[in-house]
Amino acid sequence: MSTEDEGFDYDGYLLYNEICEVHDVTDQEFEGTPRSVENHLLEEYLPEFEEGDSRDEGEGFELSDIRSYTSDLPNSTQEFINSLVSLRHRKEDYETEEAEISPDKPRQDVKIPNEQAVHIFWKSPDKLLVRGPDGAADHAKDEFNTWIGQSAQVHSIGLPNDFLLWMFKKIYYDEDLTDKLKLGKLTDAKVEGAEDVLGKENTVKESSNAKEAPTLLIGLLLGKSLTMMEGNFVLKISDEGETKEKSIRIQIERDKIQIKSSKAGMNNASKIEKMGYATESAYEIMELYEEWQEIRDDDSTQEHIVPPTFLEALLIKSHENDIPIEDRSTILSVLRQYANRRGDSLTDDYNIDEGLDLLDPDNDDNEDSD
Repeated sequence: MSTEDEGFDYDGYLLYNEICEVHDVTDQEFEGTPRSVENHLLEEYLPEFEEGDSRDEGEGFELSDIRSYTSDLPNSTQEFINSLVSLRHRKEDYETEEAEISPDKPRQDVKIPNEQAVHIFWKSPDKLLVRGPDGAADHAKDEFNTWIGQSAQVHSIGLPNDFLLWMFKKIYYDEDLTDKLKLGKLTDAKVEGAEDVLGKENTVKESSNAKEAPTLLIGLLLGKSLTMMEGNFVLKISDEGETKEKSIRIQIERDKIQIKSSKAGMNNASKIEKMGYATESAYEIMELYEEWQEIRDDDSTQEHIVPPTFLEALLIKSHENDIPIEDRSTILSVLRQYANRRGDSLTDDYNIDEGLDLLDPDNDDNEDSD
């Protein structure tokens, strides 16, 4: 990498603690080029950062310098980063510490400035990510939303169980997630719900094939919510007409996306590469969420809810892997719930005879009363 590229830096983790949608945009200049939007924001809306002191702590916004260091990135990632409105929010905080002012005098309390800086990446007009620690990212998002006033509204979103389970269904069947992102290997997962023999949480860690892990499959069959997935994802990138694949370790939770830069194919990457690939990957997750939203908002279908046949597939896989199937009545109830939520009847609208036989090998109660 070039010497100039090595000058790009950031503190902390590649943790996108605020996943946001932007609604009700009334200022048409927010739909201009990224650079023009940045200038417009700083000239008309946002207070610029200035260093302060212990009596008047500095806080404000400034241009991010990320675009100045992208020349050595692959063409597709450089194009993506250049398409973003990129800002930093900086906030000072002074702490009192005891320090030596002079060797001849007793130590005194002094005010030491600390600073937290977070990145705001806005893919205008409707998607926004904030990278930084939890409290700092939330504060920066709120400040940004307050200062732009009625010209746009920024709302944090959560990734609900229905979306994560719909995403897991794609992963389970080895489908591409987007045109640019797919899963290589699922390593970690967590489900949470009512307490059972495995507790309230079922967690899979560093598995060679987490999507078939017994604690995950049984947890989902018992109706627990999927709250975390982590694995080695594959990001497609193009450079000078050649398509390549980059392995990215991504952890997805309900309210955050973290790219783990020390794992998978990012361990030896420069900081500008890490930030570029991480932000692009996080936005691909948002693209997938947008696809799911469009399916959800289509009144003619309930395909945003996984069908009972998918849960049956998990049940059959559990049986094939010799996983004990306990609490069969609860599993049957969960299958019915998913059919009902889709506006269907479990036995009339789905062929799940193999699953029903596993839940009731003696065929005593295969009648569906829903």
